[in-house]
Amino acid sequence: MWQTAVTVKGFLFWHLDNKSYREQQQPPCGVLRLSLEDELFSVNGLPGTLDPARDDSFILDELHGELALTVGSTESPPYETVTIWVMSVEASKDYSEWERRYSIHVSDVCRPVFILPRRRIMLWKGYTLYRYDLSTSKLSVACKMDSMSYQGRRVRSWKNLSMFNLKPYTESLVRPTTG
Repeated sequence: MWQTAVTVKGFLFWHLDNKSYREQQQPPCGVLRLSLEDELFSVNGLPGTLDPARDDSFILDELHGELALTVGSTESPPYETVTIWVMSVEASKDYSEWERRYSIHVSDVCRPVFILPRRRIMLWKGYTLYRYDLSTSKLSVACKMDSMSYQGRRVRSWKNLSMFNLKPYTESLVRPTTG
C-alpha cells in the first residue's frame, strides 16, 4: 500500500517496500523511521502477531501523539475486525513495543482520525466519517460527504464535491530560517 510519511514527535515513519527485496532470503520487515533531529534512519518491527505476509496491508497514522498501525482481519465474517496497534515514540529509544489498543468490528477497514471523549473514536473511510463507541461497540455515521456540493464562483452555480480527503500534518524536512 502506498502512503505518505506519518509524523510523530519529530520522527517520520514509512512502510518498507519489501517487494524490492524479494531476492533476499530475509527481507527487512517493519516500519522505516527517520529522526528529523539527527537525520538517522532505523527500522521498527511490526506487532508480533501481524502476519509478515501482510506487511504491506496496514495503514500508518498518528493518533493522539502515538504512532498507530491499523490492520484488518477476516476472522469474524461477515464483519471485519480492525485492530489498531499503537507505539509510544520517544527520542531516547530506537525501538518501542507495539501495544494492541483497539479491536473494532466494522464492515470495512477504516482509518482512525482521533480519539473522542467518553471512550469513542472517530474513523474515516471514503466519503464517510464514523463514530465508534468503544463501550457499546456501536458504529454510527457522523458525516457523509458523498452528496455534498458547494457554490461556485457565479451565483446559483452549484457543483458536486468530487473528492473528500483528510490530510494529516506532516512535519517538513526543511527548517524555517530567519532573515
